[in-house]
Amino acid sequence: MLVLYSLLLVNQGVAVTDTGYNYGIFVNHDSLDNMWKFSTYLATATGSFFTHLPFGNTVLGLNIYTGLVKASIALIVYYACVYYFDMKPTVVFVAELMALGYCWCPTTLLYNYLSAAYLHM
Repeated sequence: MLVLYSLLLVNQGVAVTDTGYNYGIFVNHDSLDNMWKFSTYLATATGSFFTHLPFGNTVLGLNIYTGLVKASIALIVYYACVYYFDMKPTVVFVAELMALGYCWCPTTLLYNYLSAAYLHM
């Protein structure tokens, strides 16, 4: 359910602001300035990898792949809360749905999602 909710709007419209900017960085990862390459390396390398996967050359394909990153973070947090912190699964599930609902950034902004996940580990 959490994975499906994360991928709910992957085919909803096309944004050319941050989404298009990040797609451009994913495709041109090798030609970035060193400052940009190293400051956002994890996100741009991951996005560049996604462009080499099947349908990674389409907006829908990249939306699905980056949406799966958000979904995997939600699943990792769910299992950590339930199994390591002994929280009630229904409470954690509802909290995860609410957290996913508050994710207002496009999923292509991988540096937001990956840096937040890394900092909270």
